[in-house]
Amino acid sequence: LDLDYSPTGEEIVTGAYDRTLRLFHSRKGHSRDIYHTKRMQRIFCVKFSMDSKYVLSAVKNAQDTKRIMLQSQRRKEENLRKHSKKDFVPYKAERKK
Repeated sequence: LDLDYSPTGEEIVTGAYDRTLRLFHSRKGHSRDIYHTKRMQRIFCVKFSMDSKYVLSAVKNAQDTKRIMLQSQRRKEENLRKHSKKDFVPYKAERKK
């Protein structure tokens, strides 16, 4: 689903829905390395670090975790607002936080 060139331009990394990260030389057709483990999730985004030493990947599971954390935080704020004196906990819009 995503690919990225290294800052040196010598390698390409791809991340796919089949839960694999593949490293290619930019001038060759076959992958140099394939990374796949049982615990990996479907990959939606891959990036090389600026020094080309690391490959970062974003997976679907991380998006779900972030959504759950935000919902929990909103619920805590709402409960605090319900059980406090009026206007003690001011309401802030999500965009302004």
